[in-house]
Amino acid sequence: MSNLFKSKFVLGLMLVAAVVFSTGTAEAAITKTLKYGMKDAQVKELQQNLNAAGFTVSTSGAGSVGYETTSFGTKTKLAVQAYQASKGLTADGIFGPASRAAWTGGSTVGLPAGCTSTSGFSPLTGQACNGTTTNTQTGPVTATLASTNPASGTLVAGQATASLAQFTFNGSGTVTAVTLQRIGVSADTTPSNVYLFDGAVRLTDAASVSNTGTVTFTAPAGLFTVSGSKTITVKSDIASGTSGQTVGFTLATFTTSAGTTTANLSGNIHSIASATLATVASSGTVTPSGATLNPGANVTVWQDTLTVSNRDVWMKRLALRNIGSAPASAFANFKLYVNGVQVGSATGLDANGYVTFDMTSSPVTLASGSRVVRVDADIVSGASRTVQFSLRNAADVDFVDSSFGVNVSPTSTPWGSASANNISGTSGGTMTVEKDVTSPSTNITLSGNDVTLGVFKLTAYGEPIKVETLTAGHTTSVTATLRNGRLLMSTDGTNWTQYGSTSTILAAGTSYTVNYTVNPGTPVWVKVNADVYDNDGTQSIVAGTTIVANLVAGSSNAQKIDSLGSISVPGSTVTGNTLTVASATATLTKNNTYANQTIAVPANIFKIGSYNLAGSSVEDILVTTLSFDIEGTSDTFEAADLTNMYVVVKNGATTVAQPSPLATVNADDNNFSINYTLPKNANLSIELFANVGSSVTNGDVLSTDLVVSGTALTSGIAVTTDSNTSADAGDIDGQTLTAGTATLTATTDASTPVASIVADNQTVTAAAFKFASVTAGFNVTDLTFTLANATVASSVELYDGATLVASKPGATTVTFNGLTWNIPANTNKVLTVKLVLSGVGIGAGTSGSSQLVTLTDFTAVNSSTGVSDASANDAGPSIENNPAGNAMYAYASLPTIANVALPSTTLANGTQTLAKFSVTSNGGTIGWQKVILTETHSGTVAITSPTLWDADTNTQVSTSTNTISGGAITFVTTAEQQISGTKTYVVKGTVALTSPVSGDSITVSIAQPSSYVAPAAYATVAGTTATFVWTDTSASGHSASTLDWNNAYLVKNLPTDTQVLTY
Repeated sequence: MSNLFKSKFVLGLMLVAAVVFSTGTAEAAITKTLKYGMKDAQVKELQQNLNAAGFTVSTSGAGSVGYETTSFGTKTKLAVQAYQASKGLTADGIFGPASRAAWTGGSTVGLPAGCTSTSGFSPLTGQACNGTTTNTQTGPVTATLASTNPASGTLVAGQATASLAQFTFNGSGTVTAVTLQRIGVSADTTPSNVYLFDGAVRLTDAASVSNTGTVTFTAPAGLFTVSGSKTITVKSDIASGTSGQTVGFTLATFTTSAGTTTANLSGNIHSIASATLATVASSGTVTPSGATLNPGANVTVWQDTLTVSNRDVWMKRLALRNIGSAPASAFANFKLYVNGVQVGSATGLDANGYVTFDMTSSPVTLASGSRVVRVDADIVSGASRTVQFSLRNAADVDFVDSSFGVNVSPTSTPWGSASANNISGTSGGTMTVEKDVTSPSTNITLSGNDVTLGVFKLTAYGEPIKVETLTAGHTTSVTATLRNGRLLMSTDGTNWTQYGSTSTILAAGTSYTVNYTVNPGTPVWVKVNADVYDNDGTQSIVAGTTIVANLVAGSSNAQKIDSLGSISVPGSTVTGNTLTVASATATLTKNNTYANQTIAVPANIFKIGSYNLAGSSVEDILVTTLSFDIEGTSDTFEAADLTNMYVVVKNGATTVAQPSPLATVNADDNNFSINYTLPKNANLSIELFANVGSSVTNGDVLSTDLVVSGTALTSGIAVTTDSNTSADAGDIDGQTLTAGTATLTATTDASTPVASIVADNQTVTAAAFKFASVTAGFNVTDLTFTLANATVASSVELYDGATLVASKPGATTVTFNGLTWNIPANTNKVLTVKLVLSGVGIGAGTSGSSQLVTLTDFTAVNSSTGVSDASANDAGPSIENNPAGNAMYAYASLPTIANVALPSTTLANGTQTLAKFSVTSNGGTIGWQKVILTETHSGTVAITSPTLWDADTNTQVSTSTNTISGGAITFVTTAEQQISGTKTYVVKGTVALTSPVSGDSITVSIAQPSSYVAPAAYATVAGTTATFVWTDTSASGHSASTLDWNNAYLVKNLPTDTQVLTY
């Protein structure tokens, strides 16, 4: 601990009496008696002030500085006792009137923690000592604590550039000075180098904390300018040997043209720990050094071999400064490499000569060991100037320790070359010409006008270069010249201007006078355009011809503006991409999403064919004719069976053509005339409809084929989808239509609920029936169901999914008439039957009555023919075979049995819990009186004296009637067990083990009967194989003799899982 820090710590102790227990205002002084076990906001104030006065509650975690809580625990009590002892008070750990009086010295008005007067700010919290928590800010710029302000966290002693606070400045103006106040329990030297950052850009050099705890940054020309909003980060190196201290910063004031504004905005307080961090060291030799650099692209301007020790680091930021004489305009397109792999890029230098690579969103891993870091740039000007890039300040790079997540300081900065490098001033300017990435590579249209054949990029280095002429040529797979050739130039690749005349481009090249000056740092794009037309009179350019545009090597056709020499642009011929001349084609295919059809005749407006037409990739096509042929397999299904045939043409969902129907249909050449322009790369759907007559034999097949014709709008050539001149050979076949019988079959659907018992007064799903249509669609008009017992179901509801189809009162036979439930052709639909159950019991429905639902009849109308048929004859087309739901029985209430975890699963001699289960009532009160548990065991095990206990009351509920025989443990309770809610039962027995070995076990479970038994008197049911005899207590005057007792068939969770004791 430094002498300065010690003196400040002692001073804090001396000023204890001046500190009030307060959250920030004099009126918030502690008024309550606080003691162990309490939770109160004033407890947090107590902890804060004890910490501030040196009576530390905790050195870390809850109760430590910045982490005070509202809970009065052991650590708080110990801190209060220490304070009381220092004041000569009874050290009972209770902070009452005597403790408060001693703390405040009898004063009723106190000061915030860390303050000795009402002026200035607290060095602990940053709060104004006059009790004000906020300041009203005026002027062109105001400040707030940033939403991204770092939360309280842990720093590492010796780390670099820790983010301690963030402040957002709003408005418009230039900030010329900023004053910060250190807060927390730390020495002024703990934040050893303090900086202001704007994002990844360092705004200031390092500043130190004064002996008053303040840091002041001043720049008359402006630290930073605010236009709208700007967030500034306070960063600092953390001095070594400071573990255990806490530190943070308050924005005290800032200055603009309107004067100085008091902000009083406190960041959070951070604690400091110790750790051994990774290190990053320079090789000591940065290259290039003392070299001559020729202007050009991708010139290495800084390279160093870094040694990473202890563990990997992540590089998040690197800022290098050019301390040479070359201006910022001399550089462009910076690239950052690690071991030869590009990991970052930057456009250029800022106003201070820095290039900053920001990898915050994607940090670069520098694995432990040696790593070569290199920076390349385009040198576009600056002849005879110097280049010397350097890592000037340790704060200009963020190396993050991969284990601790904190910045580590690079060793021995600055890292720069020993000597400056010179940009060549003798070689003069240079120019590169290259094929641009935007140069076309797709097919081009035959006879296309003003087609772009190639795009090239010209870049000047060292000095401006005036290009006087450019020669455009081409390489073509046939002997040809290109009509209307011209050159267009652009500085942004978007806006183009023609330079030179329009003239035929010869294969060997045609010269164009452009007189265009290309400046360093501003590339120029050149576009070669021409008609795809042979201008020598032979028109040898046809579909399949290939064309490659090029800029032919120049001969002293450009001038260096500064050095006055001439150069050839380009130095050698630069070629574009190979382009293929394509003629327009349209591709017709059968629509595979519309399957082959089985049709029941007669049928109206039936879709007999569906096709897709894909347009050309090179030009628009005017579609003019659709020609259909009808192909039948016999005389009974042919074109003559079709009438009113029409076609619908759609682009997406929009109908673009629907010519008049054909009343008479021929076997061949049923032509429809349209006039639709199919755009390049667009698609059409073509659907053919017709009425089908009744004189067709089942099994006969008919199909269609189609040819589409039109004209390519650019090249003017005829386009057809028939690629074969032989009759019908190139026609595209559509779907087949097979005449067949239409049927609608109803069966039980797999979604029908399994057999179950249900409680009354609810709606239950009783059955689900699947209706499958074949060949034609159907409208179901009538449905008849039977109910096994109609005393409980008050109504029957039919659903199609979530849609209610119909509802009728419950009865033994329920018939629905006048329905319009539609099943489209060749689809399945499910009809769900739900029962609305009324009550069971006295004056109501029969307990245990079956709710089985059976479909006995339905009537459906064929959507195509209009013929109605009832399923009662079972011959079709409406077909059913009395499908039914599964068994379902209704009761006034139901039991649910569930296993409960055993207190121990270890098998041993003596009395043990063999089983534990709960019984829960659902829907009302249930009762039970007999239960049989199945027991099996391995090894020599004897169980005697079985007993059954009510675990909730710890009373035995079965005594003299307990038996164990043949693997069954039977209990008959001394009185009927009635349950409204849940009860838990325990089965105990005396276990005797003979020569036990590891793995010996007892297994216990409750089985389920295999069949339903109608409700009867208790004795009757108990005399069956019932494993659990229960009652819904629904009978009048319920007793053991009333007919409302049941076996355990379908009781939920039976059979139970086994419960096992193992030796």
